[in-house]
Amino acid sequence: LLCLSKKIFIDLNPLIIFSNGPTINSIVDFNITHHIGVVTPTSFKMYWSDSGKFEVLPLNRNDIFVSNFLSLIEKHTLTKFVNKCLQASINEADEMCDDDMLVEQFLDENRLTLKLKTILNYSLMNDWFSSPSSPKNLTKKYFF
Repeated sequence: LLCLSKKIFIDLNPLIIFSNGPTINSIVDFNITHHIGVVTPTSFKMYWSDSGKFEVLPLNRNDIFVSNFLSLIEKHTLTKFVNKCLQASINEADEMCDDDMLVEQFLDENRLTLKLKTILNYSLMNDWFSSPSSPKNLTKKYFF
């Protein structure tokens, strides 16, 4: 990996700042952008001990289908899950899950494998597992 480029940046604990928020607005207002480097990540990679490689995490529907590291069944399951969440978000997520249901139970109920749960955790919903919110509220936040 190092032989491909003269510079490499691996952030082991990334802080993702969303582009439309109070932090970004303050940075722009105070002209701090002239003193810091702002880099847009092209992909998110995760080390998988099974294969011993860094794999690109799929961040959108196209990435899911292009991914070589997901099986056809996993691609179908993940796409079905995202579509279900999108549809539930449009319908206000009324019948999708109970308010008392934990996120882990919600993912298990949708028959997601450990690999898919890990992908969802690190690519989309990093605070699902650290937040006591119900899946219904988080579904509205991430998939609407």
